[in-house]
Amino acid sequence: MLYLSLAALLAGGITCPVQKESQCPLQVDRFEYAPRPPAPELIGITRLPLPPVVEDQVLCDVTVNPRRTGCTGKATNLQGGTFLPDDNHVLAKIRFAGAPAAKDPASIYTGEQVIVVKTDNSTFPNSDPWKCLTCGIPKENNHATPVQSPDYGYPQAFANGKRVMAGFYIIDCGSLRVRRGSMCRSMY
Repeated sequence: MLYLSLAALLAGGITCPVQKESQCPLQVDRFEYAPRPPAPELIGITRLPLPPVVEDQVLCDVTVNPRRTGCTGKATNLQGGTFLPDDNHVLAKIRFAGAPAAKDPASIYTGEQVIVVKTDNSTFPNSDPWKCLTCGIPKENNHATPVQSPDYGYPQAFANGKRVMAGFYIIDCGSLRVRRGSMCRSMY
């Protein structure tokens, strides 16, 4: 009944049932009861730093990224997530590309991963403004269902700042806070 009455009201088919117009709570032909829009607010747009970009099939080496902390391809598959509780870090899903062979320590920067990016122009201890959270999680600590390419879609921070939900996965950083930029060691 409420839906029908509201639809009829919006269509102008209902008039005030009270005899005196001043007692009518809604005015069909005027919008004096509609709230005014809020005053415009200033917003800021900030470009966040991401890993360097390499061409397809190009190795991400020290000439591209001297710290050897990963590169992205032209198709980053970037998906923004949420801010961490401190409002100075944001989570994102990104696709790393150009990683070296498996024995190289930089080989962990490959495929889709979850990164944390600083938004306050500061850097992590390694001098990068980003840090990969899921790169190099040991296989024995990966308790998630094994799949070829995990979907870490829309990473969301837990309020305690120690865990992240990304897609169907919970990424646990143990006693460390995600914002410290330590690589997380467990995934469920």
